[in-house]
Amino acid sequence: GKRKMTTSSSLSTTTIPYEEFSPIAKCFSLLLRNMWSPHRFKSNVDPHMLVQAVSVASNKRYHVGQQAEAGEFLSWLLH
Repeated sequence: GKRKMTTSSSLSTTTIPYEEFSPIAKCFSLLLRNMWSPHRFKSNVDPHMLVQAVSVASNKRYHVGQQAEAGEFLSWLLH
C-alpha cells in the first residue's frame, strides 16, 4: 500500500509501511477513514472489523458481551 505512518522524535524519524501495521491498527485506520470520508452514502459506520481484531489480539480478553474496565482496555490498546 501507499499509506505510511511516520513517527518522529528529536533523535530520529522512522517510516513504517502500511503492510507492517498490526491488524488492530489497520482496522482502526479503516474505521477512521470511513468515518471522515466525504464519499460515504450512509451516516453510520460499522466497527465490527475493529471489534473482531481487538478480540483476537487480546485472546478474547476484550470481546462483545463481556464488560471490562475502560482504563485497562485503553492501557492494553496503547501498549
